[in-house]
Amino acid sequence: MPADLTDYGDQDDEPANSPFENEQRSNLPVFLTSVEVAQLLRMSPRSLEKMRLEQRGPPYIRLGHSFRSKVIYRLADVEAWINLHTNPK
Repeated sequence: MPADLTDYGDQDDEPANSPFENEQRSNLPVFLTSVEVAQLLRMSPRSLEKMRLEQRGPPYIRLGHSFRSKVIYRLADVEAWINLHTNPK
């Protein structure tokens, strides 16, 4: 009988020395999608894409070699870019 695909088992299946424990998770970089970055910057995803193509936007990572490959952003890079482009008071 096939297993139910929606049954993922108990959350406690990871071993105690897992690299994904809560204390160590905070050390991992946080990645955002283009839509999430656009929302953070309060602009349309298309405007963010145009900035990326003109090399004016925040640093990004392209996952693949194709022009259509998925693009992600490190939260720390986006925050640094915002700080760099914020006018002082």
